[in-house]
Amino acid sequence: MACEKLHRNDSDTKERKYYYPRLPFFEVLICTLLWGGGIVLSISSLYAISRKNEDRYKRYGYLEQGWKHWLGIHQDAYDSEWGLWKKYLWECTVLGFAGHFIISRFAERVWPDRRFEIMLVYTLSFTAHFLGVYGLLFLMGHFTIQYLAVFLTGSTTVCWIAGLSLLYSMQHPTCSKTILTFYSKEDEDKAYVLLVCTGMSNLRYIGYSLEFAWWRKGRRQELLTEPDIVEQSQSSKQSNKKQKRKEEDKKSNEPESISEFSFIDLLIYQMYFPLFYGGPVMNYDEFVRQRRRPPMNWDVEKTKQFITGLLRFAFWNFFTDIGLHFIYTSSLAADVRVVQKMSIFNLCGLSMAQVWLFYMKYLIWYGMPSHFATSDNMIVPGQPQCVYSKHRMTDFWKLIDRGLHKWLVRYVYIPCGGSKAGVLRSIFSLMVTFTFVTYWHGPLIHHLWWGFFCWFGVLVESIALGIYRTKPVQNFENKYLTPAWSRRIRGVFSSFAFVFLIVSNLYFLAGYRVGNIYWKRLYYENIYATLLIHVVLYGASQSSMDRI
Repeated sequence: MACEKLHRNDSDTKERKYYYPRLPFFEVLICTLLWGGGIVLSISSLYAISRKNEDRYKRYGYLEQGWKHWLGIHQDAYDSEWGLWKKYLWECTVLGFAGHFIISRFAERVWPDRRFEIMLVYTLSFTAHFLGVYGLLFLMGHFTIQYLAVFLTGSTTVCWIAGLSLLYSMQHPTCSKTILTFYSKEDEDKAYVLLVCTGMSNLRYIGYSLEFAWWRKGRRQELLTEPDIVEQSQSSKQSNKKQKRKEEDKKSNEPESISEFSFIDLLIYQMYFPLFYGGPVMNYDEFVRQRRRPPMNWDVEKTKQFITGLLRFAFWNFFTDIGLHFIYTSSLAADVRVVQKMSIFNLCGLSMAQVWLFYMKYLIWYGMPSHFATSDNMIVPGQPQCVYSKHRMTDFWKLIDRGLHKWLVRYVYIPCGGSKAGVLRSIFSLMVTFTFVTYWHGPLIHHLWWGFFCWFGVLVESIALGIYRTKPVQNFENKYLTPAWSRRIRGVFSSFAFVFLIVSNLYFLAGYRVGNIYWKRLYYENIYATLLIHVVLYGASQSSMDRI
């Protein structure tokens, strides 16, 4: 087979690895340069457009001073998420995480068995100061309602009704407007921080309540057994059995089940500082097992690694902030009139810049908190991988937000049937999974299009993979194609998947109007430009295969 699937026993990710046949070095080098050069040149082309519109965007309020005193140009300030991050960088990120680190080290020395309870006291105190007492009470109200729902009924149905109802109340304009009105007296931006923290908490307390309900029913919910949402090999049953035996042997050395389901346990899980004010989401069963780990023994090497990691995230934060002075990524994407007038080359550059900013935010906001969690000897899902190196929709969903992917698989996809209950049930499970993702992000029109395209892309990939694994296709490949040519053909088809992946995410990042412009311009304006784009994305697909 041209693509041999091998399993890797990794307690953190449990991911399935793919190994593609090698191509000649010179061919791989050309593909990599083609893709890398396309990214750099297309993004660089936006510099002139940014300078041309600088005065107009300044009048619109899209720009701010930033580092203008040193660089001589304004900074793109249209991205509200990055603006909030910068505004509370010192108060929340620097001081908040530094305080958590100090309290954690103190608790490990004074009372190691109760260090997470001490961390809870710190997080509650910091939240009462940062978000206010009423903000803390708002969060506690959500936690209490969800806890009572599962404690009084023990029903998974009631757990979902309570969780989705709380999510709806938070997204309802009346509720959000009330919060904004209340906070506008002091700091309206903190209302958005509160809503973001509550949205992440919604995933955690739904997962907690489902684990609680399963535990009360005496049902042992297996850990993540399906490496991704849609793929289940029919041709590697022996390797699946061996992997299952290895996981069973590993589980035999762990506690049979988790039983920490008090309200205090819920608070410890919810208010663990690095994941509460950052991310990613972590499943409750994994959190409990990580919480049982002993404190980390610090030495010179681990201290160096921790400091080096902090410096790396500081660098990327600085790099991103400086980059927004030269390329007005968010402002350009919001200006539909400019987008319509761009050349296809500039349009491709804007898509790459949007994806770059998206990845940088995830890298910093998830990577840095995950790095702080390692100081508590916790192994969390970790930072995302570069989206430029993922040519498949399924790989994108697995690796851009590992915590959310594992949450969806455990609490939505598998309970709905998963891939082991037949093709129709698998399609239904996928549909329910992406429907929830869309609803959780907010039922806006561009989110609906984004959710549909993601579901459709993953579904088409799974169908294509199923067709590829059939005997006639395998026999034809083995008889007429060398492994290298099989990979080249995969690269051609993957270029179309890459376009679908990028444009579908642009609906989420830039809105449905910009997304529609991309579809029309890429395939209806210039056939030669379309072919060139696919040549570059062919190089991207080949480069991605070497990194998987």
